Amino acid sequence: MKKRNCKTFVFAHNVETLLYRQRLKQSWSLISFLRYYFVLFNERRSFRYADKIIALNSRDDLNIQKMFYRKADLVCPITCPERDLDVKYTGFERSYCLFVGSNFFPNIEGLNWFLKHVAPYIDMDIRIVGACCKNPAFHNRILPDNVYLEGYVDNIARYYINADAVIAPIFSGSGMKTKTIEAMSYGKTIFGTNEAFAGIECDYDKIGGLCNTAEEFIRCLASSISRHPNSYTLQLFRTSYTDAVFTSRLKQLIFYAEK
Repeated sequence: MKKRNCKTFVFAHNVETLLYRQRLKQSWSLISFLRYYFVLFNERRSFRYADKIIALNSRDDLNIQKMFYRKADLVCPITCPERDLDVKYTGFERSYCLFVGSNFFPNIEGLNWFLKHVAPYIDMDIRIVGACCKNPAFHNRILPDNVYLEGYVDNIARYYINADAVIAPIFSGSGMKTKTIEAMSYGKTIFGTNEAFAGIECDYDKIGGLCNTAEEFIRCLASSISRHPNSYTLQLFRTSYTDAVFTSRLKQLIFYAEK
């Protein structure tokens, strides 16, 4: 591409090397070791030959500088489309909090912790949506009675709109959490860890709650929660995290790159 005089943009959704280093430390194996060095090799080359680099937040930008000696040309968060929140969907009998996630180790790690230390002690259902439900970790154990593994669903909007709150017990990772921005796009009250809110500037008490311990999750989920849209969350999303925001910033970057 360099020979053809093409501009190369690298959009770093994570600093993957850090992510796989975390996984290697948690569960060492030869395969994990080789995967880590494969990711390191490819990420190093990607940043080396990129004309422009886009990072999701200042934390990733600093890590890219420290590890690969390049600075991001644009720091722009994850974005989502705006949702139609006036649509009504059939609800569920009991109030519930929602977790949405892929079969990815930070999700599995966080859910395992939550199901052990929080779920048995709250008086509401927990509905888990996504490929994470297929992980053997949840089929080789007895789950609390208030936990429902929904798996893949045809209409995720139904689950978001009817949820009293969204939980994000994530302790590992890099970049930003798509699940947090997606929940914001539905105007949900969100209870999450520092990692879940990485890259998001917000008032934690207004968006829901910052919860890094079991006691904090239990206390927040015992408070009065409404399934109606959280006006603070929705306004924050519409101001800073819509697709239109990303499109505008990307156009500016491309414009200056072509000069």
